[in-house]
Amino acid sequence: MLNLVQNENMKLYLRIRTWIMVGLLVLIQIIFAFFLENTVFSWLAFADVSSYLTSIIAIYAIVTASSIVASEFSSGTIKMLLIRPVSRTKILMSKYISVLLYISFLLILNLLTSFIIGFIFFGSASASNDITLGTVLQNYGFTSIELLMTATFAFMISSLFRSSVLSIILSFIIHFFSSTVVLVLSQFNYTYGKFFLYSNTDLRQYFYGNQTNFEGMTLTFSIFILIVYFVLFHFVSLYAFKKRDVVV
Repeated sequence: MLNLVQNENMKLYLRIRTWIMVGLLVLIQIIFAFFLENTVFSWLAFADVSSYLTSIIAIYAIVTASSIVASEFSSGTIKMLLIRPVSRTKILMSKYISVLLYISFLLILNLLTSFIIGFIFFGSASASNDITLGTVLQNYGFTSIELLMTATFAFMISSLFRSSVLSIILSFIIHFFSSTVVLVLSQFNYTYGKFFLYSNTDLRQYFYGNQTNFEGMTLTFSIFILIVYFVLFHFVSLYAFKKRDVVV
């Protein structure tokens, strides 16, 4: 299993687009710091604002997760994997673990570079806010949950389709229109909307005095819904991958 994960990671990090994504993350932070250079931002405030760049990481996560399985079928390289004396379950899980490791790498990179760039541009300057290191890490914690569910869903889509392009497009459409769907369901008071995945991914709604997307929702309820979807996505992914025929 470890060898499979190492192999998948090697394939990920040998791609030019992987390092283009890394470079863009750092570049966007530097540009952002230039615009804020003459403000009263502190390095922690900058790190806190930079945590919202995880929306870009979500795009990377979708591209990677929605293509990592489908691309093997569209390119025909899946045959090379399946001739190994390894179960399909292990092959699929090694790909999923690799996606999670890649997302974790981008999150840690974004956090550390925001600290470094924040120190360079703002030093130890204080700002008129109550942002602490705990606040920043808490934001990253909430974001990690959203990224986990987004990547898991995109990974399921990748397992269902042979075309990586179709998988990526479909995952993007669902991801970017999900907030609109939640808003519409909420505005029209459709209570069943609370069972929709994206009504529960942002756990910030239960903190800081925020209002929940739907009446009657609780933190325990959302965690339960997320677990159900998480298990369902993996079940569908594994079932589809095991049943799929490979054209020789």
